[in-house]
Amino acid sequence: MKMYLSLFFCQLSVRLIRTLITAKGFRTRKVTIATTLLDAGLYPADTLRELYARRWNIELHFAQIKTTLEMDVLRCKTPAMIEKRNGKRGRVQFHVEPLL
Repeated sequence: MKMYLSLFFCQLSVRLIRTLITAKGFRTRKVTIATTLLDAGLYPADTLRELYARRWNIELHFAQIKTTLEMDVLRCKTPAMIEKRNGKRGRVQFHVEPLL
């Protein structure tokens, strides 16, 4: 219990970077990026904004791949079927990773 309480009262310093996300055909959104990379000299805000945008695009592509391959929802009801499904996932990952 003591460990839990000591973790509960810990402080974490973060840096907040505000940015606008624009995408053709979508509304512009305001996003706040929270990072523990506190040194603005080593980690300029513009660089972190660019990395966030790249990461966002990668996540969108992964979502498209999962939807296309019908892997976005787990429909298996038994451990054996989950193992079979994971085997298929592994083959897809083997073919997709070299493209990234």
